Amino acid sequence: MVMSMPAIKPEDLRMSGGYIGAKRMVWFMAHQANAVSRERGLGIRFQVLVPAQLMAGTELGHSVAAAYAEAEGITIDDHILTRYGAHLEPKQVGRQVAEWLADPAYATGVAYGIRAGMQPFPLD
Repeated sequence: MVMSMPAIKPEDLRMSGGYIGAKRMVWFMAHQANAVSRERGLGIRFQVLVPAQLMAGTELGHSVAAAYAEAEGITIDDHILTRYGAHLEPKQVGRQVAEWLADPAYATGVAYGIRAGMQPFPLD
């Protein structure tokens, strides 16, 4: 599963494979950590909040968006808006993390995606 909504074709991710793989690995690690916690009765829950789009407002996101935009012959803003529909800002992520932690609706899942203009959504 590519962590993007709507789904981005794998061939359009030629510059993002490692990053997407790293997100997926953290997701798997949360599941494994939860299994160990349950087995040992630790009472600890691990959850992952995964950006489901580039954040051009971060150094990494800006670099990746710039590379894609250059390859497509468009601006960074056009790349983000065409691919995702809106910018996901770091301050939005921070705000949503705070809201997410306080909302019992998110208490039981392991992985949630975050995207501009949307509430966190379950990934599994």
